[in-house]
Amino acid sequence: MEFFKRILGFDEKTLAREEQRLSQRFTISPLAPLSARLQVSGIDYPVTLRDLSTLGAGIHVDSFIDLHQGLNCQISLQAESVAFSLNANVARIISASSGSIAGLDLTDNEYDVRRCLVQLLEPISMGATLKRVDPEAVSQTESDLIALRYYSSQSSTLTVWRRTSDDSINGFEIHIQDYFIRSTAQAKSADFGSLTLRQNDEETQELRRLFNWIALHLPPQIPDDLSDFLQGYRTDFGT
Repeated sequence: MEFFKRILGFDEKTLAREEQRLSQRFTISPLAPLSARLQVSGIDYPVTLRDLSTLGAGIHVDSFIDLHQGLNCQISLQAESVAFSLNANVARIISASSGSIAGLDLTDNEYDVRRCLVQLLEPISMGATLKRVDPEAVSQTESDLIALRYYSSQSSTLTVWRRTSDDSINGFEIHIQDYFIRSTAQAKSADFGSLTLRQNDEETQELRRLFNWIALHLPPQIPDDLSDFLQGYRTDFGT
């Protein structure tokens, strides 16, 4: 049931800290392989997941679902091949042009599912919170390239190298804890490795999954050409 087994590890003692960091709502990309179903009185209803955090979720529901504030229910999330269900309480509900928008409180859950939720939100947060570092704080080591750096709230960094001749992108490198993901424009294949651990197939697959979710949740402040460049290195989910 875990989204990541070898990377992004944490334990029960540090879960509360991770939950606090991921308590802001993150908008879910419509391209993300994430679906949701709401269980009300034993009946399953498909819903559209608008945003998600460790505290709650925003969903769009069809008008035929009878919801009211204070209703206890469950929401099931399917992220790629990983599925888990969370206890939920309808905190608010407002009418929309088609159906309703409901806000769910997700704070009444046990450790195992809270852990799954944190693991799902980690790569979404890494992408969504990227902010550019002051250029003066970035060391420049190549005469024909300029390095630009972005930092996320999860202490991961994205470094991008642009050519000084025409400002085109030459390559990128992402550092996450002890892991890196790097590539160059000349070879359209990403290098997924670990700085301190021996790389194996399971780690590589999880790093590919991590990158896919990061690339799908970049903030609007990321330049369009950089966003397009990173999208080009996404792989099929599950590979």
